[in-house]
Amino acid sequence: MKTDPVEITAITLIDKVLEFTSMTPDTSSWTFEKLNKNESRLVRLRQIDSLSQLMH
Repeated sequence: MKTDPVEITAITLIDKVLEFTSMTPDTSSWTFEKLNKNESRLVRLRQIDSLSQLMH
């Protein structure tokens, strides 16, 4: 598994989004509640959420 970079950039966010969308192509599943039982996807969605807030 690839480790996250120390420096957070817009590229980091894009990488996370691309990884998540390839794992979860159904956009109706892109909620914390629906991913609650799938820890790896939930972690990625939380990372995307956190990174997107940092980019504002």
